Amino acid sequence: DFVEIRTWRTGILVFIKGSSPEKTIGWRTDIDGLPIVEETGLDFASTHEGRMHACGHDMHMSVALGLLEQAVSAQPTHNLLFLFQPAEENEAGGML
Repeated sequence: DFVEIRTWRTGILVFIKGSSPEKTIGWRTDIDGLPIVEETGLDFASTHEGRMHACGHDMHMSVALGLLEQAVSAQPTHNLLFLFQPAEENEAGGML
């Protein structure tokens, strides 16, 4: 009852309403890949030709999802806003 999810194009907002909020705390994470050919040979390498998560986006996403999982387990005191932003690398995501 205290979680609201909104989507737009490829972005996602998750708002968690606090029980007695005095402030809103935000967490933004980038969810795009870069136009780089991955040559790592790792089992978890990108399956999309010419695209790679090469600058920490996977870690940013993992932290955000872990925080979000904990945040929805019980209603927090303050409001929480999670912003999963696409196209961060080319500045278009900020305009969405």
